[in-house]
Amino acid sequence: MTNRSLRRLLAAVCLNLCILTLYAQEHTLTVSDDISIVRFGTIWGEERDRAVQESPDGRWLCVHTVRADERDDRLHDQLRFYRNERLLHPQPSTPLSDVHPDWIVEESVVPINQMDATVTQLRWTRGEEVAFLKWTADGKRELYLADPSKQRVRKLTNGDRDIISFDIADEKHFVYTSPAQEIVDRQAREVHKPARVVGNAMLTHVLYPGSDTVASRTDLWSVREGHEQRIVDPESHKPLRILADGTLNLSISPDGAWIATVRPYDNIPQEWVTRYPLAYPGAPHPLRPGVQDLNQIVNWGLLGEYVAINTASGSIKPLAGGPDAFRLDWTENRLAGITWSSDSRFVFLPSTFADRPLTPDNRPCSSIVEMKSFALSCVRPSKRNFGTTHEDGYARLFSARLLNQNGESPSLELETESSGTRWFEHYTRSPDGRWKATARTAVASVPQRFEIVQSTLHSPVLVRTASGDEAQSIIFDPNPQLKSVHMGTVEDYRWSDGDKNWNGLLFRPIGYQPGVHYPLVIQTHGFDNSDFMPSGNFPSVFVAEELAAAGIMVLQVKDCPERSTVTEMSCNVSEYRAAIEQLSAEEGADADRVGLIGFSRTVSYVMKALVSKDVRFAAASITDGINVGYMAYLVDAAGSESFIRDQENLAGGPLLEPGMGAWLKNSPEFNTGDIRTPLRIVSRVDSGILEMWEPYCRLWLGKQPAEMIVLNTKAHLVAQPSVRRIAQEGNLDWFRFWLQGFVDPDPSKRDQYQRWEALRAREMLSRIHHDAPPFSD
Repeated sequence: MTNRSLRRLLAAVCLNLCILTLYAQEHTLTVSDDISIVRFGTIWGEERDRAVQESPDGRWLCVHTVRADERDDRLHDQLRFYRNERLLHPQPSTPLSDVHPDWIVEESVVPINQMDATVTQLRWTRGEEVAFLKWTADGKRELYLADPSKQRVRKLTNGDRDIISFDIADEKHFVYTSPAQEIVDRQAREVHKPARVVGNAMLTHVLYPGSDTVASRTDLWSVREGHEQRIVDPESHKPLRILADGTLNLSISPDGAWIATVRPYDNIPQEWVTRYPLAYPGAPHPLRPGVQDLNQIVNWGLLGEYVAINTASGSIKPLAGGPDAFRLDWTENRLAGITWSSDSRFVFLPSTFADRPLTPDNRPCSSIVEMKSFALSCVRPSKRNFGTTHEDGYARLFSARLLNQNGESPSLELETESSGTRWFEHYTRSPDGRWKATARTAVASVPQRFEIVQSTLHSPVLVRTASGDEAQSIIFDPNPQLKSVHMGTVEDYRWSDGDKNWNGLLFRPIGYQPGVHYPLVIQTHGFDNSDFMPSGNFPSVFVAEELAAAGIMVLQVKDCPERSTVTEMSCNVSEYRAAIEQLSAEEGADADRVGLIGFSRTVSYVMKALVSKDVRFAAASITDGINVGYMAYLVDAAGSESFIRDQENLAGGPLLEPGMGAWLKNSPEFNTGDIRTPLRIVSRVDSGILEMWEPYCRLWLGKQPAEMIVLNTKAHLVAQPSVRRIAQEGNLDWFRFWLQGFVDPDPSKRDQYQRWEALRAREMLSRIHHDAPPFSD
């Protein structure tokens, strides 16, 4: 053999060894891999639009990431600050991914309650600093400023209050809400009283009197010229109470002179019923005249109006004179917020009625108020949503910017979405005060310097966008560990029952082969097909990629668009039935081995499916959600009108005569005797136990196969790594056991499988007759 041949042989051997080594190192996604994925913004992606922000002067880029670490059971956040000049004009020989941040701020916390990141609500101030809320170990939030020029972090609040929401102009002018001190003090006193009067309280807060954080009943605090004061209602001379909608809609003018927010009405006049139209006939939240109970513990859904509060005098001025349209089911603009012009002369309101008709049919408008005269003008009349469809021209509004304030003629840019495409809509004001749309540009065609790029198949990376002849360049990949993880295929899947069409994400089993019959799990509660979410959706419950790695087909479905109607649950059951029929006919799904997972609102859909006579499931799991049951109704009865109204809409009437007949027919909780499917019921502590207790007890008393797991957290969306593992891996094991007969040999899971084997015996007896002995672990 010649030297040349020998060298070729050795090269081929080395190449094969390298390939084999790489193959050996590659593995399919595990729950631990899922938990460790680094996210931009928060764990759930709710603040992804704030995760990458340029400073107002364009000199700095702030990038926020968070990761969960099972080793210390904490969330770890990073704020990475780059000088834009180094990213836009790097050294010719330096790859952009080698440009390191100029400064990194690191924070971490063991997540409790609803934490999904250590730092939240990031925004740049006009002083070129980043303001954010930081969670503390005792579950409070404090306001901080990070100054990249001086590489300094300092605290703006003193730590004796929990900051719920805030807005800031600069370090001397900001506003925030915190739990109403009067209520906090009263709760502290009542815990030690020998007896308490219940009043309008939810059962949770009667049983756990110290558990209410009163986050939806807050005081409003203002800092002006560095001096802090609590805003007082000029009429009652008591602290001004800001409720849930006000905490979400809180904005300070750039000059610090005004605070814009939503204030609830004390009373709804009778004539408003005909004056202000609902989005569509039969909308689930009709206007109800009379006194509004502002002391509700959970006060989402109370009708309010946009107001401006003078930070110097405390005077309160209505901005429109009519109600916020979102609470009357006009949902087109619900994602947008209050926006000020840079000179503080104009304020944008996403959707409001006024004290006069703004359109010929008196529909609400996206509007602008001129603060000098408080004159309001309609910019964009709202389009109707009809529950299941939309009016022609319907376009969701995401954000607004007031631009080019030249004298009395500002211009406006709205970011909207219609038919799956995002647009920048441009408006200008004519001399007579009317607004006119002048241009519309696709967002994708507008050059942006930095953005997060991801898809269902590709993990998120920060890139410098392409310009001219330059290619898109990766600045930061927070998940290099995923390069050794072998992922399955995910594709858009569509199906129909002849009357309705649906679409979802289909996770095929790894190594999928046509002609082979695979178990199927349907995961509910929607998805974002532009997001990298291997679990399918909320990773405190779902495990799509993990199931696919185990040879199980997974369909992540969108929920039916109708909300808070008596047909909402049955519509989704029809969707599941049609999906099973088509997947079993076309894709090899085994109709006898189908599982179903519900979370939050879709718990009721899963329960409805399990009591259905014409669709059968081999296993199911429900976690912390609405079940339209008698006990859940009573838990919320005295504390939240909006929750009760929603339950009544789903069931077809109030849980009293004459509505009881509708509940007996429509509520799945009154029909659990028909359930033979093994059901895993998961709850959080406190209110979660109360709301999930009824389905568990009904099935236990009926000698049907069910178990209940209580997660040691108060969080609805779970972020703590140790709790996530129990929630996600429990579902993975549950469906592998019932759909594949798989038993994990891990000794630590021995008790789990002993319980499930006992449940299997109960299931078999339950399908034969109704006299199975009570199950006990």
